[in-house]
Amino acid sequence: NSEALTQKAKIYIYISNTDAGIELLNEAIANDPAYSPAYFELAECYANLKNYPKAAENYSKYIEVSENTNEKQKRYAQILYVNKEYPKAISILEDVIQKESDISSSVRIIAYSYLRMEETEKSKSYFEKLFSLPNVEFQTTDYENYGDLLSKTGEDSLATVYYGKIAELDNSR
Repeated sequence: NSEALTQKAKIYIYISNTDAGIELLNEAIANDPAYSPAYFELAECYANLKNYPKAAENYSKYIEVSENTNEKQKRYAQILYVNKEYPKAISILEDVIQKESDISSSVRIIAYSYLRMEETEKSKSYFEKLFSLPNVEFQTTDYENYGDLLSKTGEDSLATVYYGKIAELDNSR
């Protein structure tokens, strides 16, 4: 039974026997290709192993066989981002931000993705949107990435302001 195999796999993964856990999850999927929790656990296992191509592949299958929600789409986009599949991540998240009010994490990933793709104007636009959102807990990487972007576009004095914000948030630097 796929549910039992998935539960057993979760235990193996929890005790760091990931190879056995992955085998059991693949067996669960072979038994029932529509059993979405097995795809989810497999995707998360691969993400934890930093095997992002496999994580993305299995998360995509998870979404195909389960209810499609904004939270699932955001997690899938995060995996795509770390797998350097920036255009796909952007496409998913641009759709997500049309449907929900808490958009800060989605806007952040879009800004970072455009920055990695060296599309500075689009990246700058999304960073500006991120910094204008109310009640956002900014990360040092937000300021660092935006500072780098500003520096690349010749706005060194403004970049310095954002680099200074890093020190305000992170005293270890």
